[in-house]
Amino acid sequence: LIFFESPRRLAETLAAMAEALGGTRRAAIGRELTKAFEETRTGTLRALAEHYAAADTPKGEIVICVGPAEAKADEPEDIDRLLLSLAAEMPASKAAAEAAKMTGGQKQALYRR
Repeated sequence: LIFFESPRRLAETLAAMAEALGGTRRAAIGRELTKAFEETRTGTLRALAEHYAAADTPKGEIVICVGPAEAKADEPEDIDRLLLSLAAEMPASKAAAEAAKMTGGQKQALYRR
């Protein structure tokens, strides 16, 4: 996600983003990009909000780049449903191999389920 923000609203916007998107989500702040005094700062939304709340109001054009949300681990029940639906269409070893590709799990562990 990319946002262009006013320097005087930056701290409030980062705090709102931390609340809405999760404080541990990674982000980068770019200031005066493509200019002589270009500056970037990275961190979590919460850490960036705290930094800019305590710092002087930055000057110039501000760009906020918010990274993707962390992928949550698949629940065992979801994996079991996936294996059952794949096993109905193909042999168990192929179903385990396909499930491993889809979930990032180990083929042998999925086969034993």
